[in-house]
Amino acid sequence: MREIVAGRISRGATYIARRNGPVAEIVGALTLEWADDGVWSDGAANVACWVVLLALYFLSPLMAEILSGSTPPLLFIQPFGLIFVPLLYGPVPS
Repeated sequence: MREIVAGRISRGATYIARRNGPVAEIVGALTLEWADDGVWSDGAANVACWVVLLALYFLSPLMAEILSGSTPPLLFIQPFGLIFVPLLYGPVPS
């Protein structure tokens, strides 16, 4: 298991958060994986990535605009709002 985690850290797929400097205790870890073999089949790995990216693309403006009351729900789902408003929340992932 240590070899797997060390390999992920060395290739930049896992990030470690430490408290009080580099020799202190580990308080968190984040692992970025493009394929989730436990949930998606082999042929659907690329589709899984796009499903997640599209969900995040629309979820952040949806939560920010609708829950804050800045954009009424019907205005958000109109074609112009559905395309334009998410563009205000950062670049499109490449």
